[in-house]
Amino acid sequence: MRNRLARVAVVLGLCLPRLALAAPVILDDLIGAWEFNGNADDTSGNGNHGTVSGASLAADRRFGNVQSAYAFDGDDHIRVADNPVLRPTAAMSATLWMKADALPGSFHVTHFLHKQELAGGNDLLDEDG
Repeated sequence: MRNRLARVAVVLGLCLPRLALAAPVILDDLIGAWEFNGNADDTSGNGNHGTVSGASLAADRRFGNVQSAYAFDGDDHIRVADNPVLRPTAAMSATLWMKADALPGSFHVTHFLHKQELAGGNDLLDEDG
């Protein structure tokens, strides 16, 4: 694909259903926020909505809400199309909450957060940390 699409595959497991935490606070300078409130829409206001491929909304509760986490079986992902705000030029941080039933062995690469570019990809978070 030569149209310089960047994709972000966000792979989230089920969040801990019994963990009682406050809902996340959305800040003005966020690039993207995917709360999974029944969909993969970006709630940051930047329109970086995700397209779900294979993953399903989990029956478990997150923050007391049903359908607020996705379940992935290994080849599922959520893709976010390229947007200039997804190409920051300054330092940034990414946060991901997940619950994995198990992680694959060392011969299998697991991408939890990945950015794909024309010349290759960058693992922002993988199973090695």
